[in-house]
Amino acid sequence: MPTWAVLTFGLIVLVNATFFIFVNRWLGPRRRTSAVKQELFECGIPSTAPPPVQYPVYFYRLAVVFVLLDVELAFFLPWAVLARPLGWPGLILMGVYAGTLVVGLLYFWRHGGLVFWERPAAVPVGAEVRREVPVPVPAQRTEP
Repeated sequence: MPTWAVLTFGLIVLVNATFFIFVNRWLGPRRRTSAVKQELFECGIPSTAPPPVQYPVYFYRLAVVFVLLDVELAFFLPWAVLARPLGWPGLILMGVYAGTLVVGLLYFWRHGGLVFWERPAAVPVGAEVRREVPVPVPAQRTEP
């Protein structure tokens, strides 16, 4: 495909997108905001209080690792279907792929990503957290 065709197509896409953005701004509805419209709203019930607890960070970390491993394990199905035609090179490559997944899971496990019982409990929103922090004492000056 010639370069001029790709550049022409890119220019048409850019002009088209810009045109629709400006037409929407000119002809679209005007948004009027108020304090009521800016409030949080969920499932038809106005919120009256903040959520009771904040989820700990390790929950999100585990969720991300689960999604990554789950999606990556989905690549085993096409390999299983084509395992015989791929032969030994396919088996070796899938072994490297599976080894990478296992190393990642072991790394996550080794660094405490799968340990829940040693974590501190969730702190309620608005609760004051007091930590005993040692106050540094300035060094005493001795004058001769």
